[in-house]
Amino acid sequence: MTPLTPQAAAPGLHEDLGLPGVRWLGAGDGPRLVELVRACYGETYSYAGLYRAHEIEALWAEGVLLSLGHEDELGQLDGHTGFWRKDPKGEYVESGLSLIRPRARRGFGVDPTAMWRALLERWSQCAAFIHQNTTTRHPRAQLYAARYMRARPTGWVFDYALGERLVELAEDAAPMHALTMSTALHPAGSESGPGPALAVPRGRWADWLAKLLRGVLPTATVVPVDCSGERASVKLEPIEDNPSLALRRRAVVGLGAVASAMPPARVELVHLPMQPALVAATWASLEADGHVPVGVRPHARRSCEIVLQRLHLDRAREAAAEMTLAGSHVRELAREWLEACARTS
Repeated sequence: MTPLTPQAAAPGLHEDLGLPGVRWLGAGDGPRLVELVRACYGETYSYAGLYRAHEIEALWAEGVLLSLGHEDELGQLDGHTGFWRKDPKGEYVESGLSLIRPRARRGFGVDPTAMWRALLERWSQCAAFIHQNTTTRHPRAQLYAARYMRARPTGWVFDYALGERLVELAEDAAPMHALTMSTALHPAGSESGPGPALAVPRGRWADWLAKLLRGVLPTATVVPVDCSGERASVKLEPIEDNPSLALRRRAVVGLGAVASAMPPARVELVHLPMQPALVAATWASLEADGHVPVGVRPHARRSCEIVLQRLHLDRAREAAAEMTLAGSHVRELAREWLEACARTS
């Protein structure tokens, strides 16, 4: 990614929000964010680099991470939300590293309505979407994202993180799943209208995938397509390699010989552009290779994508059954996903 200073990320983005105690973090604030990470997660947070102040400040200087902090009356950092710039094309940012000091969880001293109204307006000047991965364990986090960030569920990632535990909460030692959510920053979620028809594979997954996409892009035209039963090598290009989570994302670009085999990551995700010919040609091969549909990724200036995770279907069913006990946003998706699993094509 081309380095981009925080000030150049969006016109006016780093201007004062006009909210008491809320400000953008920068040089010299690294140790304070490290302390807040430890106060919230102890030593269990997946991103080891966020325990090293110099690495945090390097991310800020490069514009890869933008950090908004909240200070209490004594000037101690007691809240943080981060924005990761992962898209080389600048179409979306990823919201993450949301931290609230344990003592502030029931009385966080900032008006979220005012804060997110300002943030969404500013991000809309330079991006089309904000994406996030929200733990399925904390329904309040999902409700917060829906209410204040206008985020809508787009699926999940099974076994997203291992071993993370919030301080002062009885956290399960099992792997943490993530509910994926997206905020469309423009009225129709697109800068150029609904665009071409978006393809989903005809059969058991069609309704579930179409519902997810229309939750974010209500005007999207989703069309089921018949998929070839022939299997062939699927050509993939890297999107993201996240060693902290042992997570890898790759995108389908067509059919062809695979240049070199890569050792599997713990979490393997494949993004399939919703182009009719591409979906029709590759779906059978992806399913045969153990990829299960887990959601969608909306876009504005390129094709929306179906997201698949390489995972044994029995393990996926087991994880989805666990999620029927989670918050309402997750329960409905999990039940519909399990119903799709039970249906024949």
